[in-house]
Amino acid sequence: MHDPRVGRFFSVDPLAPKYPHNSPYAFSENRVIDGVELEGLEFYSIHIPVIVWYVKWSEKANNGVQNIVEASDPDNDPYEHTDMPELTKQVLRRQQLATGITQTAESVVESVEVVAEVVNSVPGVDIVGDPILAGYYSLKGDYLSAGSYAAATFIPGASGMVFKHAGKELYKAVGFVSERIIEINKKYSTGQVRIGISIESIINSASYYNKLTDQGSAIFNSLISTHAFDDGVKRTASEFITEFASQNNLTLKLDTKGLEELSTQIANGQTYTTEELSELLFKQ
Repeated sequence: MHDPRVGRFFSVDPLAPKYPHNSPYAFSENRVIDGVELEGLEFYSIHIPVIVWYVKWSEKANNGVQNIVEASDPDNDPYEHTDMPELTKQVLRRQQLATGITQTAESVVESVEVVAEVVNSVPGVDIVGDPILAGYYSLKGDYLSAGSYAAATFIPGASGMVFKHAGKELYKAVGFVSERIIEINKKYSTGQVRIGISIESIINSASYYNKLTDQGSAIFNSLISTHAFDDGVKRTASEFITEFASQNNLTLKLDTKGLEELSTQIANGQTYTTEELSELLFKQ
C-alpha cells in the first residue's frame, strides 16, 4: 500500500524481488515529480504521453494549415494540371478546404484543453475547474475524461488530470487483455464473442478485486459461466489462467487435466465464490 504523506509504500512492494536495484519501499522509483506508478507496476514517465500528444497535435495542425493553403492559393493547387473536369476540381478544393479548417479548429481546441487542464492542476483552482471540465467533457462525449474530473470533484486532493491519464492507460491495458483472450479462443474456435457478452466488461469487473489471484479467478470464472464464446470456452479460460499466472509470477495448483475438470464443473453449473476459486486455482 502507498502512503502519499511520504511518497513511499508502507509495506514491501510485491515486485521487489524482480527489481533488486530499487528499494522495496520506493514508489515510482523515487521519481514522484515526473512519473507515476500505474497499477502497482514500475515507473512510468508522464513525459511519454505528453510527447506522443505533441507529435500528433503538431502533425494535425501542420496538415490543417497545408490543406487550407493549397485549397486557397491557385499557385499551390494540386489539381490545376490534371485532366479532371473543372467542377470536380472545385468540389475537391472545397473538400480540402473544409478538411483543413476542421483539422486546424481541432488543433486549437485540443491546445486550449491542455492549457485548461494544466491550469486546473494548480491546487485551489481545481475546486472550481474540476466540475467545469467534467461538464465540458460530458457535453463533448469524452466520458472517460468527464468521469475523471467528476471523481476528482468529490475526492479531496485528487487530480482529475492524473485520473484521466491513468484511466486511459488502464483502458489500454483492458483492451490488450481482451484482445489476447480473443486470440487464444481463435486457436480453438472463431474468436467470436457471443451476443450480449463483453470481454472488456468481464475484465473491468475483475479489476475491482485487490488481489491478482482474485482478478485472474474472476476472469476465468466469468469466461466459462457466461459461455463468452461460441465454442472453445473452457480451453480458452484454461490457457488464459495459465498465461496469467506465468506473467504475474503466480503458481497454479492445477495441471492441464485439473483445469479441464474445474472448468467443466463451472460450465455444468457448479458455482464458486471468487475467493473459493482462487483457493482452488492458486498456491497462496
